[in-house]
Amino acid sequence: MAGTSKIEIKLDGENLAFDASSSFGAVAEQIKSSLAPHRVVTEIFVDGRSVNMEEEEMMILQSMKDLGQLAFKSREVGPLLKDSLQLAPQICEALLMDCDDISGLLENSEFLKANDRIAELSSLVDWLLQMVASIHSYGDDTSRNFEYEGQSLTDTVRRMESSLTQLHTQLQNKDYVAFKAVLQGEFKIELGVWQKMFTEVAKNWTPRILVRAS
Repeated sequence: MAGTSKIEIKLDGENLAFDASSSFGAVAEQIKSSLAPHRVVTEIFVDGRSVNMEEEEMMILQSMKDLGQLAFKSREVGPLLKDSLQLAPQICEALLMDCDDISGLLENSEFLKANDRIAELSSLVDWLLQMVASIHSYGDDTSRNFEYEGQSLTDTVRRMESSLTQLHTQLQNKDYVAFKAVLQGEFKIELGVWQKMFTEVAKNWTPRILVRAS
């Protein structure tokens, strides 16, 4: 029986061999599952060019032999979160401006543009929520017990999720008056709290020491 053709992929500079007829999605899952504990894939390259998430989705069913030279880059979760924390306050600041922009679009009955901006806002808030969960899960004891103005991370997440639920319900009901009231009220207030909270966390957050299984 003839040998199956193989294709080489780089993972953090090391060559790995895979069946050339496998789909990109299958290979990507194998690579992610082969990583050491607490490591995640951070970038994927095709012929030296970094691909974005949309391109990655489009590649899932493609055969490896139809793609160019692939390379994967991974990082430890702790240092990655430390770097990401520096971006969080800036994202909060951008979202505060988005609230005003979205309100303006709704007032001018530009609903399609408003819906696009709301979808972008939701994605960024989801990213921030994941950041809160991650800094809690991967932080040392001091970081996990972090409080801002007497409120724990769990308290802030609960309030933000409550605001998001209200916004989604009002949007579905096309109750734009109530939507704007929450957007410019408790949601925007919570974003301001998050901006200050992430600024403080970024100064002091320390990843816990990860113990690898022997």
